[in-house]
Amino acid sequence: MQSVEFEGYWWPPGEHENRVGGVLSYEPESGATLNLFESFESGVLLTREREHEAHSRLYGLSKEGDLLTLVDSHRDGFSSTQTVAGNVSYSTYQPRYVLDGIHVPQNKNISFTRLTTSFPGIEEWTQHIPSSDVDGVPGRTVEIVVDNPDPIEAKTVEYTLTLSSSFKTSRSRGETPSVPNETRFHLYPKHPAITLSRLRDYIYSLRGLLTIATNHPIEPRYVQARTPDSGFTTIDVYYGNPSFGQPGSPGITNLNFRLPDIPNGFSGLIERWFGLRQDTKSAIDLFLGTQYNPNMYRENIFLSLTQAIESYHRRRYQDEYMDSQKYESGVYPDVMDFIRGDLNDVYDDPSMFHGNSLSQSQVQQLKTMSDAHDIPNDLGNVLDSAIKYANEYSLRKRFKELVNDEFHSILTGLPHSAVGQIHPIVETRNHHTHQLKGEQKDPAIAEGADLTRLTWSLEQLLEVAFLAEIGVSESQIRNTLYDRYKQYRVL
Repeated sequence: MQSVEFEGYWWPPGEHENRVGGVLSYEPESGATLNLFESFESGVLLTREREHEAHSRLYGLSKEGDLLTLVDSHRDGFSSTQTVAGNVSYSTYQPRYVLDGIHVPQNKNISFTRLTTSFPGIEEWTQHIPSSDVDGVPGRTVEIVVDNPDPIEAKTVEYTLTLSSSFKTSRSRGETPSVPNETRFHLYPKHPAITLSRLRDYIYSLRGLLTIATNHPIEPRYVQARTPDSGFTTIDVYYGNPSFGQPGSPGITNLNFRLPDIPNGFSGLIERWFGLRQDTKSAIDLFLGTQYNPNMYRENIFLSLTQAIESYHRRRYQDEYMDSQKYESGVYPDVMDFIRGDLNDVYDDPSMFHGNSLSQSQVQQLKTMSDAHDIPNDLGNVLDSAIKYANEYSLRKRFKELVNDEFHSILTGLPHSAVGQIHPIVETRNHHTHQLKGEQKDPAIAEGADLTRLTWSLEQLLEVAFLAEIGVSESQIRNTLYDRYKQYRVL
């Protein structure tokens, strides 16, 4: 998204006659800011009024004639100054969204019937571009023949997504004409309309897919939409996101895959990706958070990636040592009864004995662990919580399944592979999570350059998992990641 500025008049719903001048500035990273030359307050004293602290809608008309709707604007600045001419006041608002091209009435929900967006570099990634043939001599008449590819389509439960390309001729004096093109995504909901929050989620989904595909943090060039009332008028949608300040164009030599590499094409890729994201959204968001925030502390990147892998495994694989119902109804309550409960509840089950069960008098002579060891109540609560979740796989177990089993054939031999690194990964994670006082540090705990290398191992494991899930072949994953990670050096 590009920075943009609108100077004009602004007013709350129903107060067009009391409109005031101001400038709306939009920056992709920080969002929009409305600086009013006067406040909306009226009266002699011009004191700050509660009714103007927040507005679900504000309207604007720029000098160029743009109709603007500001959504969920909260005031973050107000000042009032006494001058010779009287009191002068100023206000600043932070809108969450800006709609350029329409005034949406306050009594109507904001929704869209179509969404269009484009991202830098997707022409190279999709390979879905017009073919052209230029015949002629620079400076004279030339003939340009362009064959525009048909749109390709993917359908999900919620919407239809199409990918299309368009072109326009470009020529400078004395130069051979060129045919620049742009590839766009168009999203059509199957339900009546798209809300603002869903629109934002769709953009995040596409951005996440392209970031993983291109191995590059990527941001939308623009977001455009149509409402039920806008007809064929296109509305530009602006909202802030810290990652929007990242460089836009991915390098074509570092792509993890291109669209033609996927066996089932666009439709198969979209079906797999959105299914994967729906099931493992937390893992994907944690991974992408490290890609869009490279200036995070290395320890935080390491912990985020570890948590992403744990979340991914939890959602996609067997997660328990034994049947959860049997554990929760039998093992867990019995263990807690041993610790601080009623031993009669434990020993009334014949399956606890090889032969004859204990008599009532014998059971009454037994002590719970809490009584025998004088376990404090707070410690009992901690044990209760630990035992309640003890049936879930440990982090070490999860890594073993992913590294030594599921993705072992891809990971083996890759530079900075997690193969053989499970113990230092787990110990390093435990150290940074708990850091117990007085505990001797395990020599396997990674620091400095070793921590950087382990972080690359985690990043690589997640890339392998995501790429395999969306249909990239094992051989391509191995070759692509091998060529990339062999260049990684700790400076």
